[in-house]
Amino acid sequence: MYGVDLEIIIAVLGGVSAFLLLLVIVLFVKLSKLNKRYTQFMAGSDGKSLEENVKENYTLMKNIELKQQQQDLDILDISDRADNCMSKVKMVRYNAFKDMGGQLSFALAVVNDKKDGYILNCMHSNNGSYIYGKEVKHGQCELELSKEEMESLNGVL
Repeated sequence: MYGVDLEIIIAVLGGVSAFLLLLVIVLFVKLSKLNKRYTQFMAGSDGKSLEENVKENYTLMKNIELKQQQQDLDILDISDRADNCMSKVKMVRYNAFKDMGGQLSFALAVVNDKKDGYILNCMHSNNGSYIYGKEVKHGQCELELSKEEMESLNGVL
């Protein structure tokens, strides 16, 4: 028949059949694994309970997303508050009057991260203590500063 031996045709068909049989076996193994996974996924569930699980998970994710947004807002608020907190302090002790012993007077500079704050100068004498306050804006003071006040302010800037 057309110059092709019957044995070659049978051998080719046998090889194709063996290949197809091997392919069917591989597909059955994959189908079996997929069926096991599907059975595990659907265990104890019908279509409605599976839908309820998906809805519950969606609601849970939305709640987590809302909480995350609130936490982000809280972090921004805390960050803004931290910028305004008085976080840098420097005290310089000195002897205000030569006739008094000890360094009982002091200049105290307190500023935040924006370099806003105040300087307190406490001068101690025999008659009592006197406290003077000076405002600091952007690292500068409108009033003239003493040497000790300047030293304390430079220590925090």
